[in-house]
Amino acid sequence: MFKNYFKIAARNLLKNKVYTVINITGLGLGMACCILILLFVRWELSYDKFHKNAANLYRVLTEFFREDGSSFGITSSTPMPLGPALRDEFPEIANTTRFTGMRADVICDDKRFFERVHFADHSVFDVFTFAFAKGDSETALREPYSVVLTQETAAKYFGDEDPVAAGKVLQINGQSYRVTGVLHEIPSNSSIQFQLLASISTFPNKRLINDWDNKLTTTYVQLPAGISPQNLEDKLSALVEKYVGKKEFPLWRHYLQPLARMHLFSLNDYGFASEGNLKSIVILGSVASVILLIACFNFITLSIGISSTQLKGMGINKILGARRSHLLMQNWGETLLLCVVAVMLGIALAELFLPKFNLLTNRQMQMTYDLPEIFIIAGLVVAITVLAGSFPPLALAKFSAIELLSSNLKLGGSNKFTKSLVVMQFSLSLIFLLITAAMSKQIDFIIRSHNKLKGERVIGIPLEAIQHAFPSVQMATQATQTFLSEIRDHHNILTTTTADLYFGFQSAIILVNLEINGKKMQSPQINVDYDYLETFGLEMAAGRNFSRDIVSDVHEAILINQAMANELGLEAPVGLQATFGREKFTVVGVVKDYHLADLRREIKPVILKLDSSYPLTCYLKINPQNLHETLAFIKEKWTEIFANVPFTYSFLDEEIRQRYAQEFRSQEVFVTATILAILLSCIGIVGLTALTVARRTKEIAIRKIMGATVTNLVTLISKEFLLLVALANLAAWPIAYYFINKWLQNYAYRSIPELWIFIVLGLAMLGISFMTLSVQTIKAALAKPVEALRYE
Repeated sequence: MFKNYFKIAARNLLKNKVYTVINITGLGLGMACCILILLFVRWELSYDKFHKNAANLYRVLTEFFREDGSSFGITSSTPMPLGPALRDEFPEIANTTRFTGMRADVICDDKRFFERVHFADHSVFDVFTFAFAKGDSETALREPYSVVLTQETAAKYFGDEDPVAAGKVLQINGQSYRVTGVLHEIPSNSSIQFQLLASISTFPNKRLINDWDNKLTTTYVQLPAGISPQNLEDKLSALVEKYVGKKEFPLWRHYLQPLARMHLFSLNDYGFASEGNLKSIVILGSVASVILLIACFNFITLSIGISSTQLKGMGINKILGARRSHLLMQNWGETLLLCVVAVMLGIALAELFLPKFNLLTNRQMQMTYDLPEIFIIAGLVVAITVLAGSFPPLALAKFSAIELLSSNLKLGGSNKFTKSLVVMQFSLSLIFLLITAAMSKQIDFIIRSHNKLKGERVIGIPLEAIQHAFPSVQMATQATQTFLSEIRDHHNILTTTTADLYFGFQSAIILVNLEINGKKMQSPQINVDYDYLETFGLEMAAGRNFSRDIVSDVHEAILINQAMANELGLEAPVGLQATFGREKFTVVGVVKDYHLADLRREIKPVILKLDSSYPLTCYLKINPQNLHETLAFIKEKWTEIFANVPFTYSFLDEEIRQRYAQEFRSQEVFVTATILAILLSCIGIVGLTALTVARRTKEIAIRKIMGATVTNLVTLISKEFLLLVALANLAAWPIAYYFINKWLQNYAYRSIPELWIFIVLGLAMLGISFMTLSVQTIKAALAKPVEALRYE
């Protein structure tokens, strides 16, 4: 019997080839989208679970406070001596380890590299689970001046040679480090990523090892099973007070973040852990659900429409004794066959587009066919089969066989349920379209807010490696000034500047306790030179910029931004005395607020101090014309002065785009989802229009004989669907506005989409719908009436 049901189902599907292809394609696309996003969600939830002690590992976070006790910000950066102090003071802690990093000059034989080098305790391999290809966890980093590499880095430096067995040595900032281990590649779903890991006991800046004021280290704690982190957090304040001393106001406190929450609840801070975002999972999960819903609505609507062409067959089956259960089984068989083929197509499409999806999400996912995924897909197939396959037989159960055989009974196109599905499809598509437009507007606003330049481009050249290429800091600084003076006269180089901080980096290297006019606060300090403001297109709100003509500016002047003036309640800050530490300065100017961090956060107070003695970066504002020639000139001068230091650079606008990589990825996801949603909706409306035309063929023929024009007939058939699309607009606008507003709340500075955007996109959706409808309606209107009435 079941074999017969599937034979009939196959015959019916082949009889309606066009609608069958439309149905399979639509559902297959929806399934592919859902499968890819399920892969992403599973991948994100798998981060750091490969560590043996994952359930008992915690990252120490630092929260800063203002004088009034309000929170100033949270970071994963901690003082370097915190880890050993925790281990010494609290015996209940099973283990601790620390990470810190720096850009360093690395020499291997005759090859020179400028690399990001991380430093860690030897306990790192007891706390975390990283697999060794060469060496072992017992000896790696155990000795001072030792380093561990990943396989990729080892191959880059030493080729196929075993650096551990050969006792290979790397020169890191002029100091010899022996390679004591090579790790298998770190899993890409690890929050902690590095290429070179050196012993922290030999960190080059010895002053920081016991410095509680500088917070450049990430500290991890392993607690015994069953111990609550709250027990330790309650004691951390006393620990800080013991080692730091009693302050005039609480500067910071520490608390613990479970490793399991680190990836999805991470902070954009001075760390090296990869950052995920729970909101990304929620957004992508919602996108997948909506696309699948549209595909399912499409599938159900067309299935109902196709069933309306088979009413006479159902009537004959009833006359021959078929019960409702028989009709259900037959319809389920047809729907199940469609679903299975659609799922196979969806899996094939998911495999095809997975490489592109990996690029989009910056992940390395693979298709797996584990039982949980198989059960989810099987559940979807059963749900769609039951829902789409049950409606026609149940709706027709109340009709007699004679009524089913009559030519007046209709099912599908004029049905309220079908109409509601069409409205939902187009509502969801328009919601995607509006959200995509809002994202594009916000991203454009972000780029314009950061870039104050008028056509020029800024390139940044890191200078850290230079500090280690000369015997003294003074010689390195002198060489840097020589380089800048050599390139400054080039006709395409407009201005040059140096700073001890990468522009756009949210956490300053120096935090100072500032007092102005009797009011205290902790603030980032950035050391700059005279041309910092001009290079970045920044403007003064009050007072003046640093001046080469005023010698006292070098030691006595500072600039503050508007945010600091507002924070301290200073209406006229220019001329006021500022104190941090034992030093006194005069506020000579107030800089208009600019985004040192990203637009997700409010602009924070900042101090600009004139100091070029230890710059980390130089920036060049250049004319973009003849860019390659200008870069070649800069590289030539660099090589002349810094012969042994690799020349590296980056463009400021590209750095800004990289900072908002997640926004650009989300935008691309929504653009793709919008195109797919509109495509599915149009596929559905094409199918429904074709079915409507098929049912009304005789009516159209008679109207044409009675004098109806092509325009009249197109309007007649289209107006019902266009009214549904107009209704979808009304439903979509408030929902889209709600979600746009929720998304924009992630930003302290945002661009709200205007009403005209909603109107234009709503009209665009009507236009797309009308063009889609016209394919079928014009064809029907141009058909010869005699073809439709030849058997009447």
